This record gives sequence, structure tokens and C-alpha cells, in this order.
Amino acid sequence: MALRLLELSWTEAEGIFTLAVSSTVPLLQFERGEIADLIERHGFKPLSADRWTAPADDPKAPLKMWGALSATGYSLTMDMRTLPPSLEGVA
Repeated sequence: MALRLLELSWTEAEGIFTLAVSSTVPLLQFERGEIADLIERHGFKPLSADRWTAPADDPKAPLKMWGALSATGYSLTMDMRTLPPSLEGVA
């Protein structure tokens, strides 16, 4: 089985953070669903199949989501160029 490395990257516009998730290999449908469900359980709103906006009312949501996603067993990496404040210095 190929290594499923998930890369998380963030953009920010006017204080709103958007998360994009990509993978080194195509994810299976159940994997995409599992990842999306986990992200959305932390208050993120879907924009597309692989993009979400972080909840504006919970500044710690990105950190909580990162912790939960880290516990799934997927290999993770995060682009460090733009990060929500709660993730600075974490990854």
C-alpha cells in the first residue's frame, strides 16, 4: 500500500482561515469521508471536497482538529507559511 501522506495548507483573508488538504496518492472514498467528517466535527465548513473554512468563533479549532487528525494514523505534514495563531509552533 502506498503511503498516504496528507498535507494541510492554510490561506488567510481578512482574518478568515481556509484549510486545504491534499494527499500524495489518491485517497479512497471512505478515507476522504473519514477526513472530512473529522474536520467538520471541529466546526469547519466545507467549501469543496478538499477545502474548509475554520470557524471564526473558535480560535482553537485548528489546533483541536490537528490533534484529532494526528491521532488517526495518517502521516501528516503542514505547510508552515500561513498558519492560524493556534497552530503557530505546533507542526
